[in-house]
Amino acid sequence: SVDTKLKIWDIRRKACIQTYRGHAQTIRQIHFSPDGRWVISGGDDGAVKLWDLNQECSCAGSLGTRGSVWAMVVLEGLLVGAVGDSSIKVWRMDTWDLITTLSGHRGLVLALAVYKDRLISGSDDRCIRVWRAGSWECERVLTGHDGGVVGICFVQGNLISASNDSFIKIWNSSGNPRPFTAK
Repeated sequence: SVDTKLKIWDIRRKACIQTYRGHAQTIRQIHFSPDGRWVISGGDDGAVKLWDLNQECSCAGSLGTRGSVWAMVVLEGLLVGAVGDSSIKVWRMDTWDLITTLSGHRGLVLALAVYKDRLISGSDDRCIRVWRAGSWECERVLTGHDGGVVGICFVQGNLISASNDSFIKIWNSSGNPRPFTAK
């Protein structure tokens, strides 16, 4: 939230059951670990925090970055974050060591998604990039939006992107937008 707190809610009771404090500015991203034990948060204060859900309000680790945390995903024990500029950082979750920095976008990276062994990034530069996990090579650049790409996800194996050009696009496996484009 903009109030710098991370809250866990019981949806059935419509009640906040836990409040985590530790960020100094707006929290922009949260992500649950695949095993459901951890919550990872990132915010405008440049901090990425790892919260242990088994320990009441316990911050189990933190790392500082240079800029707002715009997007995060977890991929095979790695935390991938879009932090403050046009690069993407990859950290080991067990040690917080920086593994690599991915460069290629010319604008803020605003969206990240994972599909199998691929990392997909969307940027204010109007492009979507497909990276191979491990080698971290950029395999493909998808173009077709007239504004920054602010959201990406996979639904039934299809890449869907949203842009501030007011369009949602569905991409086929060859990297071309499918005929369906919603405005």
